[in-house]
Amino acid sequence: MLALERGRQNTIQLVADRTERTVGAVLDRVRLHLDPVLAQSEFISRMVSHGEFDPASQTSFLERLATALAASPQVASLALIGVNDQQLRVERLGDGVRSRVIDMQDVPGIEEALDIEKRARTPHRGELVWSPPLNQPLINLRTPIWRKGDFAGALFATVTVTELSRFLSEPPAACDTSAFILYGRDHVLAHPALAKMPKPGKPDRPLFAVNEFPDKVLNAIWGETRDSGAARELLGSYSGHVVGIGGTPYVFVYRELAGYGDRPWLVGSYFPLSDLEIEVQRLWRAAWIGIAILAFTVVVAWSVGTGIGRPVRRLAEAAGAIRNFDLGAARPLRRSYLREIDEASAAYNALTAAARWFETYVPRRLVTRLMAQGGEAAALETRVLTIMFTDVAGFTGFAEQLSAVDTAGFLNHHFAVIAECVEREGGTIDKFIGDAVMAFWGAPERQVDHAARAYRAVCAIAGALAADNARRKESGLAPVKVRMGLHSGPVIVGNIGAPGRMNYTIVGDAVNVAQRLEQLGRDFLRDGEEIVALASASTVSEAGASVAPQFLGEQRLRGRDETIAVYRVV
Repeated sequence: MLALERGRQNTIQLVADRTERTVGAVLDRVRLHLDPVLAQSEFISRMVSHGEFDPASQTSFLERLATALAASPQVASLALIGVNDQQLRVERLGDGVRSRVIDMQDVPGIEEALDIEKRARTPHRGELVWSPPLNQPLINLRTPIWRKGDFAGALFATVTVTELSRFLSEPPAACDTSAFILYGRDHVLAHPALAKMPKPGKPDRPLFAVNEFPDKVLNAIWGETRDSGAARELLGSYSGHVVGIGGTPYVFVYRELAGYGDRPWLVGSYFPLSDLEIEVQRLWRAAWIGIAILAFTVVVAWSVGTGIGRPVRRLAEAAGAIRNFDLGAARPLRRSYLREIDEASAAYNALTAAARWFETYVPRRLVTRLMAQGGEAAALETRVLTIMFTDVAGFTGFAEQLSAVDTAGFLNHHFAVIAECVEREGGTIDKFIGDAVMAFWGAPERQVDHAARAYRAVCAIAGALAADNARRKESGLAPVKVRMGLHSGPVIVGNIGAPGRMNYTIVGDAVNVAQRLEQLGRDFLRDGEEIVALASASTVSEAGASVAPQFLGEQRLRGRDETIAVYRVV
């Protein structure tokens, strides 16, 4: 009987943990999507307050807003409505950004609205507003702006409902088509299906009512057949209930999220009870007699064990996520009535926030590899690696035709295409140099097939850039021409730099050869071609007999007396 009771508790605990992870993943996606908007707005507010940004200089301030908009892809628009009744506004239009100054003097109620923001003093979320250009409702954040002690206006940052739904459904979060966010209890704010709808709402009805949404399961969330007691043990620390739909019971798990709008949001997910019900019911039937006899003892033990054990377990799991540098799984911990656990949770939450900033500037994959290999992984040593350089041909002239915001957007997209191909083959991005990329294979972990990996990565980059150029041509844009160089040879690899600032990088003549091969590509990029990739004989030899590059003969590289056998990969 004790074994059956233990099995029942373990099964229910697994179900409860699954429900907590499911809704926790949705909550993480919401915070990850919207909290940076608040941070961006507070940053602009501080810069104005400290005199770094001056709204009176309209052209300069609009450029600042445009740069902030480019750094926050989830934001649809940023607008400062000043006490001079002028609105300085930047907004997304397709792939571009439009800046303009709007006279608000004749707008009814503008003075009363600014007075409300002045009294608010701190950033706060407003009600949903309808955007005619975007044809959908917007979530908005309002931030009072002060300059030299005087109220200067209010900054409005908006996020589209469609963008929130798209972000909610993207990997790597553990969200699927069953995830949802309700506005209050009766309207659907975000759902993976909304990201695919061309017209997610109407001006008079910006949000779908729950009972009208094209999801027959979500339609019935507040159905008359709902039963909260049937799901209580399966929900962990969240709220929820079971609803019978067409003869099939579904478990709804949700949590109220306040502070992100004028109404509380209900964040949750659902799944069929049949996924888990069979095992739970079998254990319940087998253990029912024992539960009746041991009811009082079980209730007391379960209450005490849950009250103490669950926070400790959550803290241990969270610490394990930080140890593995898996910040996606390191969600904030709740407060605890136990002082020691509460202090540990607060310290962990502060550590997580610091680690997220650290992850922004240091490649997480590199750190993970170094951690897996131990303290000696970054020690200097001589090793044979394969090095790759890429460069955009004619980038200086190309960039002169773009604004600073468009140039940053182009480079971010270009680097993302290359980085994805490099990391897929286990390569390490060393650095971004202007419009160039330096990467290598064979470190920090040893890769006996480093040359073959690099060769495949170059071919994949060529294919990805060709597809990207095809899309650019369809949009009327000029294709991007890229040169690449590959070379395998001995280098010194490890931590190099000053005591307070180290880089895990490589140095050696092989690095210079790879860069010179990329530069030699100028001589072999013929008219009408967009991509050229050259490799040395050492790389081709180590890559194996399966590759078949074009032999270009012995070539003299810039700054070197000796010639080198060169092959054209692409």
